[in-house]
Amino acid sequence: METNDLVKKIKDAESIEDKRIAIEELIELGHPTEPVIEILCEYMKVEDRRLRDVCSRFFHHLEEDTRPLAAEYVAKLILITEITTRNLAGDILLHYDKASIPALIPYLKHEDIDVRKYALDIIGLNGWENELDAIYPMEDDTDTNVRASVFEAIGNIVSKMPEEDDYYLGFRVEATEFMRKYYAKEEDNKVFIIEALAKMGIPEAENFLLETLSNEDDFFLQIACIDALALKSKRVDVCYQLLGDIAGYDEIVQPIILKTVNAISFRLGEVIPLDEAYRYIAHNAMLDSDGDIKTSGIISLGEKYIKDDIPFITKALISVSGVCVMQDYIMERLLLNSDIDVLTSAIDAYMLEAMNISLSKDLELIHAINEFSEDMERQKIMIIYNQIIDFVIHKAKGSSIDTIELIISYEREILVNQFTEMIRDENNENLIEVLDVIIQLQISELYGPVTELEGITEETIVEKINQIKEKI
Repeated sequence: METNDLVKKIKDAESIEDKRIAIEELIELGHPTEPVIEILCEYMKVEDRRLRDVCSRFFHHLEEDTRPLAAEYVAKLILITEITTRNLAGDILLHYDKASIPALIPYLKHEDIDVRKYALDIIGLNGWENELDAIYPMEDDTDTNVRASVFEAIGNIVSKMPEEDDYYLGFRVEATEFMRKYYAKEEDNKVFIIEALAKMGIPEAENFLLETLSNEDDFFLQIACIDALALKSKRVDVCYQLLGDIAGYDEIVQPIILKTVNAISFRLGEVIPLDEAYRYIAHNAMLDSDGDIKTSGIISLGEKYIKDDIPFITKALISVSGVCVMQDYIMERLLLNSDIDVLTSAIDAYMLEAMNISLSKDLELIHAINEFSEDMERQKIMIIYNQIIDFVIHKAKGSSIDTIELIISYEREILVNQFTEMIRDENNENLIEVLDVIIQLQISELYGPVTELEGITEETIVEKINQIKEKI
């Protein structure tokens, strides 16, 4: 069937299903003419979702050489107040990328505020440097929301420009000067200007953000500036300036500064140290509900921990579910780099927390120790395991049998030696727990020391000693 016949069939069809079938046939013909594009745009306005969807698919799959013509008709649909039709049109125009721009430019001067803003938003996402000249004059628009879209559009266009290409440097500088010029005048749109400046990727924009950060009292705008610097900055001096001034900012703002400093330092591949006097800021960040801020707090503590860090690294280790990158990160610095008194205090705090939460946390600790054991001094390993064994027997009353069993699988000799000392200790108040573990796990190396026990009168202990003697 010819194109004209199918167009007539669509118009004459009485049922929705007949119209949909005719449209499908029309699409299958390929190489659509202008009348075809026009009628399918008309059916984008209907209430029936099936018809709208089939027409939308048609426009999405058009060949590139047909898209500029199709964009002329699809762009008219942004005049429709019905939100579904307008959104479908917007999706198609975004899909057409630069091919949609000529059709949208005239709508920047449309009398309807929503139309101007909608066209501007799409141009901002699809446009390049040639569209900036059409956007800059719109800063004089009477509507503050349209002006907000001006800043967003400029930021989006500049963000696509390759930073290493000097051709685009002039456009970045021009856009930055435009933002600086209007910042003080646009009280309601300052956040949009800050977000656009984040995308400039040049020192002039970052310097203005630093200057604005120092001058603004509103901490929401301060946070916007700090987040903006995190997006593209590659300057170590920005990190040092932020950290040098960090104490002067609100405690809500301080952890966000840490997050930005860590984002920049990661980009540079450098470690930016936090002054010891500001370690409390890292602690506060570790308590934040935002995962990125929490991580920044942990990283800001540096390569080794001190006693003041223990409550916070303990909480961080306990709060994670299962083994994860951040848990390994903390464990590595705790086990390999931290002083032994810090390490033992941290393990004790961890075990106390774990006892109240989950036995699996004990096992995670043992696995971590084993993972890093090749890089640890033997003396340190013995101290750690002896401490854990002592904790399980004396504080957990031997209930963490799985913990002891895992230690046996990794460090049997350490456990046997520690238990031997416990058996021979005349003042050991937890001998019954030791014997229970020996019986349950059948630790044969300890049967001999148990049979050497003398002068025991407590009936329960005597009974367990006899159980062990029977195994020999």
